[in-house]
Amino acid sequence: MSRLLRATRTTAASAMALALGVAACGDAPSRTASSPHILFLSVDTLRPDYLGIHGYDRDTSPYLDSLLADAFHFPKAVSTVPRTTQALASLLTGAYPHRTGVRRLLDNLRDDVTPITEVLKADGYGTHAIVSNQVLVPERMLSRGFDTYLNAEDSREAEATTDVALRVVADNDFSHHNSSGCTTSIPTSPT
Repeated sequence: MSRLLRATRTTAASAMALALGVAACGDAPSRTASSPHILFLSVDTLRPDYLGIHGYDRDTSPYLDSLLADAFHFPKAVSTVPRTTQALASLLTGAYPHRTGVRRLLDNLRDDVTPITEVLKADGYGTHAIVSNQVLVPERMLSRGFDTYLNAEDSREAEATTDVALRVVADNDFSHHNSSGCTTSIPTSPT
């Protein structure tokens, strides 16, 4: 299987799993009907110029394209650093690596830096992460603020990530559409 097809399947499966999880998040008493649902989808090493929504002429990302078509997203986002752990720490905190303390692959998030997941959780959002990158273990402290943080012991295929996400949805009874918010993160590593 080509690398592009594997990466696309990873993206599509991750997006589908997230869409299912976010579309029907569980109870969170402090949320209101006007509170938005929040989906944070992180795909490691995904080239945006290979996505249909950005004009690629091959049908490589139909599920992700359909998700993004009606969503607010950041098509021109720029990373603070081209490394997974450091970039994710910056995404979750809004801070540069020198502030987060995550300057190398195996560094941990500093205790005095607050990730957005802690803020959202305190505001009543359900926060869940299904992680397919074996470097992003809870010991990196990027798991702070998540109600659920399920990391792979080694990189897992898109189908396995989707299965785990569906189990999280089933276990948390996200079948009720109500006024709660939800954030879900799936940092993945295409194989």
